[in-house]
Amino acid sequence: MVLAAAAVIQGVQAVQTREIDALEEPTIIMFGKIRGGTASNVIPDTVTLSGTLRYLYEGSEQSLDSPKAKMERMISGICAAHGAEFQLDFPFGHPTLVNNQEMCAVMNKVAKSMHDPNLEVVSFVTLAGEDFSEFASRAPSVFCFLGAGESGKKNYPHHHSRFDIDEEAIQAGVELLVMGALDFFKKANQLSFLK
Repeated sequence: MVLAAAAVIQGVQAVQTREIDALEEPTIIMFGKIRGGTASNVIPDTVTLSGTLRYLYEGSEQSLDSPKAKMERMISGICAAHGAEFQLDFPFGHPTLVNNQEMCAVMNKVAKSMHDPNLEVVSFVTLAGEDFSEFASRAPSVFCFLGAGESGKKNYPHHHSRFDIDEEAIQAGVELLVMGALDFFKKANQLSFLK
């Protein structure tokens, strides 16, 4: 079963890299946990893989072109080739996080006033999973990224085992949120969702 699990881990990458246009439908298929076996010389009866599937797909979830369907087809074929059975579960995580445009404008103005007025604040789409989306699905919200790397030092991305935040960024983040909240209250009567 370990060999079949390894083939699944490698095989599903073909879905992400060969069957889906990364620019049109960004997709992440990643396994971060594998569990199976009790001894180094015994073939286990079962192996459990845990991971994440994240994507931006506009079609129907029931479509054979959906990332879920493509992944299931690939896993089914690999398991059949190895004489293995599989069970595939997709527990739902958080809803998609979509920023409110008026709240974006508030934060954009505040960010530019904090530092260089020519600072470019860019729109950014990511497949990161974020529980802030639970708030954003209930109230107009804005979620923004703040650079937290230290110049002259090797910086690792979030969730990397060697990630180390530059703590000076915390001050800028707090300042941005406080100034954003104050600006929000000043403009509250101009925001359409509060009228």
